[in-house]
Amino acid sequence: MACNKITNYFKQRFCKFFEAQPKRPLLSKKEAFVFLVYAVYSLLNRIRVDPGHFTVERSAVFNVDHRSLFDFINHAATVERWFQWVSHYQSLDRRPLGVGKQFRAYFYIPYMGYEKMDFRVANYSADSRVVLKSSHILRPELGVSVVPLEREYTMLTISVSFHHESLLYQITVGAYLRYLARKNTEDALILLSSIR
Repeated sequence: MACNKITNYFKQRFCKFFEAQPKRPLLSKKEAFVFLVYAVYSLLNRIRVDPGHFTVERSAVFNVDHRSLFDFINHAATVERWFQWVSHYQSLDRRPLGVGKQFRAYFYIPYMGYEKMDFRVANYSADSRVVLKSSHILRPELGVSVVPLEREYTMLTISVSFHHESLLYQITVGAYLRYLARKNTEDALILLSSIR
């Protein structure tokens, strides 16, 4: 009985307060939208993917010996002629081409300008394959492989990837960078076919 008196007292005392307040949703539409965007952002940022699935790879066949094509493509003085996405490509040490050799290049990325990237040869097979990796914030990896075919024909494959494991990165910044890589590798293959 005492409980009922106390309950009735609080109902009478605070009933006007609760009735006077207009009923509003827990979150406004704007707050709900911001919350939803943040939730999707957090989820996509936490999902890890294999960056190898997001590699840009382009190939072409050339009527030239595979050794001379490999030497031409990997010579520091000729890279800027055929791969115009790169400028000021230079060797940072005097070592012969092999695992551990270092290079520096400037890549032009619209809205960012020229980005200086230092590369290290991560994988090397004589006269057939070289892979360059950079520790730059974009974490690019460039690969060039040359495969001999019949009668002096050679297949050249250029691959570019950006090694971030975040799905959010791969579908936003990575998508833009892959678009640039696709365009520039196709242009590079066209230029190489015109060089004799």
